[in-house]
Amino acid sequence: EARGIDPSPVRPPETTPAVREEETLAEDSNEDAVHREALDHLATRAAARVRRMNREAARISIRLCYVDGVESAREEALARPVTNDFAAREVVQRLFEKARGRRIQIRHLEITMADLREAPRQLGLFEDPGGNGAPVGNTLAQSNGISLGEREEVMEMAPAGKERRDSALTAALDRIRGRFGVAAVGFKRRSE
Repeated sequence: EARGIDPSPVRPPETTPAVREEETLAEDSNEDAVHREALDHLATRAAARVRRMNREAARISIRLCYVDGVESAREEALARPVTNDFAAREVVQRLFEKARGRRIQIRHLEITMADLREAPRQLGLFEDPGGNGAPVGNTLAQSNGISLGEREEVMEMAPAGKERRDSALTAALDRIRGRFGVAAVGFKRRSE
């Protein structure tokens, strides 16, 4: 109206939920192994919090703080939202490689999982109901004499199979951590 009176109710601004995990390193470091271990822990904790909320993260960001106070950040909008530890770790490592442009020691690491969406409950339409993630008909192909190598190729073509396997493994890790504590099981990188 002309008098500047608005009869609509006042509402607080909408906030979008996000999960943030951060760690200040015990000692400033520029060693890849130290950074990767810390990032693995952060990604695992953040992904676990997202799962407890029954959500998926469609955006992941990382922020690095160097000892001289300079910050570097990278963010990625994901084509497929993530909840399992393996997918989260993969994205975080990729973002870390992009964000780390200097060989100066890093003091602080931060991961944020945002754009949280409700996790879907619907099963895949074209996957084997046996739960191995293979396309429908693969069990029939197994009984028709297709060799093991050919079956593995068919299963590799189904990315949903890898996602389902990773999700099942993540659920098992969550049960172990719930029963024996967070430090009971974790990730170990192979020496390269």
